Amino acid sequence: MAARSMRSTCSGTKVATPDEAKLVVHGVVCGYLPKIEWRLSAEERRDIRPGDVFVWEDHAANADTGGTSLERWTDGRHWGPSRMRDEFLFYYERESESDDLGYSRDPGTARMISVDPTRYMRDQPQPTGPRAPSLPLNANGALNPNRLIKQAYSVIVIRNGVPSKWHLTTYFTKASLPMLHSVRDIPALRNLRLPEANYIFFKAYKAQVAARAAQSSHSAAAAASFGSPSPPPPTSPYGPRVLPGINAVLPAARTSRSPPLGSVPVPIPVRYATPGLPSPTELSPICYPHRNPEDQRAIQAFQRFSPPRKSP
Repeated sequence: MAARSMRSTCSGTKVATPDEAKLVVHGVVCGYLPKIEWRLSAEERRDIRPGDVFVWEDHAANADTGGTSLERWTDGRHWGPSRMRDEFLFYYERESESDDLGYSRDPGTARMISVDPTRYMRDQPQPTGPRAPSLPLNANGALNPNRLIKQAYSVIVIRNGVPSKWHLTTYFTKASLPMLHSVRDIPALRNLRLPEANYIFFKAYKAQVAARAAQSSHSAAAAASFGSPSPPPPTSPYGPRVLPGINAVLPAARTSRSPPLGSVPVPIPVRYATPGLPSPTELSPICYPHRNPEDQRAIQAFQRFSPPRKSP
């Protein structure tokens, strides 16, 4: 058999669970497995086989990757619509342009047949319903065991507090699954421990970011609705006195220790003050001259000879 020139992360492997997908990505991040840094060549695309696994970093989502990542994955094949199950996306190869996008119908009943591809990995009963992905069937209505299926997984990897987006893409067929080994059979991953807190399913991470943004926006709106605190009320020069049960500050009663009236200047409200004129407290006292002695004697004589006032 001729040697392959395929640049894959690992080959002959089936990825059955999300934890196994995260473990493979973790092995690439740690340097135990090779990372796919460039797009596959035309020859490599034609040489894709069941069991090939590719791990690559998303250049479009990660700005600071040093040019060693891809913007999107291309394999030169035609695929039907994606179907999600257990955090994986499954695509079924179309054999021709007239293929019904990966869906197949039972020729006897003309109804859609849905099959879960992961049940062959987990050996579980086959689920039914509209959410179950459909595997391509042959002309007799039986499952085509050699039709290629693409499996994709996206994960956020947090290193030194910085998140980055990674992808895992693998291929398999129903006929090849029994011959593929599991992820833990890879020597580099056999004893590797996965730090689960640093590997988050991409959609779950998006939900967490959206929830934190909504909570932060709500907290900011609540803080703005309270406004700034009002300034304290003015106090009297005699000191404040708070009356029980009354939310007001009144001047204290005058006591023996209080300063005598007139010793404390009384401020004039601003609205009654005239610009440019001094306040009454700043004016000097007015001194009136004494009366002439002759005038004083005449006033006294007038008061002496004036008749007394009669009571009403």
